[in-house]
Amino acid sequence: MTKQNNKEGKFHYAWVILIVATLVLGVYVPIVNSLSNSWQIAVTNDLGFSRTAFSFLGTITQAVGVFSWAGCFAFPNKI
Repeated sequence: MTKQNNKEGKFHYAWVILIVATLVLGVYVPIVNSLSNSWQIAVTNDLGFSRTAFSFLGTITQAVGVFSWAGCFAFPNKI
């Protein structure tokens, strides 16, 4: 988008995508986090690894998500 389009006052639909994605994640992530403990014991027993390793994997996954999301705002011209 050029600076000329910004001055014309056109609405940029990226804001809609950002708001909808934030709302979806705001609803989805707490549900998944609260329900993950209900099936964690069954999964770890069946697959044969510790609950600590399972929880640590979830922590790493969330950290990667947070840092990649923050990177989009820190380096917007690199994407």
